[in-house]
This record gives sequence, structure tokens and C-alpha cells, in this order.
Amino acid sequence: MSTDTLQKLCDLGALEKKVEIIEPRFPGYIRYKIMVPEADKLKLRVQKEITTSQDDFISLLITG
Repeated sequence: MSTDTLQKLCDLGALEKKVEIIEPRFPGYIRYKIMVPEADKLKLRVQKEITTSQDDFISLLITG
């Protein structure tokens, strides 16, 4: 946060009113691969590659 922003908040009395400054949260992104066995079942191959946010990935883990 810049010094100017802090000064403006002080001028407005934000610190006296105990206003909480919340910066936006930007979830990161992850890329993962869905692997399936080949016909002979000796190796895996990539069936699908997915890019998603960390939040969506955790939701997938929780809900299935």
C-alpha cells in the first residue's frame, strides 16, 4: 500500500474508526493431468490436461 493511500486513510479518520484494509485475494492456477493406463497396463498415458484455479481444484478434491 502506498504512503499516499495511508495518508488519505488517516485524513479520513479510517485508523481511528478501525477500518480494516483488505487487499484482494487472487488464487493461483494449477495444471494437472488425468492419466489412464495403456491397453497393456504397463504404462500410463495422458488422457486430459486441465488448468484451473487453486480454489476450484480444492473444491474438486473435497466434493469429488
